[in-house]
Amino acid sequence: VDGFELKKPASQLQSKDERIKQAKALLAEAGYGPDKPLTVDILYNTNESHKKIALAVSSMWKHNLGVTATLNNMEWKTMVSALNEGDFGVSRYGWNGDYNDASTFLDIMTSSSSANSGKWFNKEYDALLAKAHDSQ
Repeated sequence: VDGFELKKPASQLQSKDERIKQAKALLAEAGYGPDKPLTVDILYNTNESHKKIALAVSSMWKHNLGVTATLNNMEWKTMVSALNEGDFGVSRYGWNGDYNDASTFLDIMTSSSSANSGKWFNKEYDALLAKAHDSQ
């Protein structure tokens, strides 16, 4: 987006070891650990590059966190159907902005967006975006 300067998130200021330690703490807080490892599937559409990303993520999670990931490859239309049904754990997905405004990316996370496959919901987020749209 023209004129936007990305601020580094706090996690980018941490070392790799600090990020891994924090991830392990969050997994433990959620009830996972060596005695109860997390198992999750990674959904991705058929494309060699996407497969490489899924393999890399799976390997890093296993090596650093003890998380076991099963790779779940689907053709595009089948994957979109699974996303729409919420039938996935983790998904490799991308979004390209189709106009030069931050809302092209921010709107997909509103509770009413059909692109919000994870069904994330935050009333304050929705209200702030609605306010931003009203002030344009």
